[in-house]
Amino acid sequence: MKERGVPTEGLYPKLVNDFVNQELDLVVTVCDSARQVCPHFPNAKQMEHWSLEDPAAFEGAYDEILFTFRETLEDIEGKIRNRILN
Repeated sequence: MKERGVPTEGLYPKLVNDFVNQELDLVVTVCDSARQVCPHFPNAKQMEHWSLEDPAAFEGAYDEILFTFRETLEDIEGKIRNRILN
């Protein structure tokens, strides 16, 4: 994210269960295992699944791993761009 100029200070992981009962416009699951075990969001207006390979599961040299993370980021950026434009 820093490569893209996105500030990460103050960001931290959050538990998905903290959002289950909140009113949400959109919930997106991004890996097949998350789709299977993700809790139900009764107050979500819309749910989507984006099937993405988990880049953390990739094994290889550092440069190959970094490339895999960058590919995943580009895939996510493209999906967000398409969602906004359509």
